[in-house]
Amino acid sequence: PYISISDSDIPLEFYVFPEHLQAAKEDWKNITSMMAFYENLFGPYPFDRYSMAEALNRGAMEHQTMTTYSSQLITGDHRYDYIVAHELAHHWWGDFVTIADWKDLWLNEGFATYSEALYFEHLNGKDFYQEYMVNLAELYFREVGRLGHFSIYDPEYLWGGTMYQKGAWVLHMLRWTIGKDAFKQTLKSYAQQYAYSNALITDFIRVAEEESAQQLDWFFDQWIYKP
Repeated sequence: PYISISDSDIPLEFYVFPEHLQAAKEDWKNITSMMAFYENLFGPYPFDRYSMAEALNRGAMEHQTMTTYSSQLITGDHRYDYIVAHELAHHWWGDFVTIADWKDLWLNEGFATYSEALYFEHLNGKDFYQEYMVNLAELYFREVGRLGHFSIYDPEYLWGGTMYQKGAWVLHMLRWTIGKDAFKQTLKSYAQQYAYSNALITDFIRVAEEESAQQLDWFFDQWIYKP
């Protein structure tokens, strides 16, 4: 089990096809360090276990307490660590605090994507983090060429670069706008205030303004409500 910062034992359970066992052991061996980092940043892991199950699907999906993970992503070389980190982060952003409206999907996908970047910054340092953010921006701008610009709030397309990569960039910019300490406290307070319940973007904005003691309409109007 993983010992949470709340002193509770969190069982970790993994379900994998026999032929992928060794590769999965390698790919998933950093989950405890990811969990420790996220607990320090967001608050205690909010459920009584964490599991991952291999399946013949595409991509990965965070189901509460168990992530479904594609066979195609089990390679034994850690190339998809960002997906492992992303789905784990959803257990705070999506499963612990759940959106009240699909128009606010940024609160799930932008947050989980930025959580990847925060984890890799912790692991590999500032230069790696900056390169990671540049790569996220490039992914977003490539998609804009196909789908065009639209707002993060009530987006024209839910499951793409505007939600994920641009969404992560909004949090990156907010972090440096209000300061790292206020940003960290915003995440913790937002999680605590909407624990096991539903939130809207307006709720997150209110928390960010309270923790930073700043009026942030100018920021969110530009980056969330406008293309």
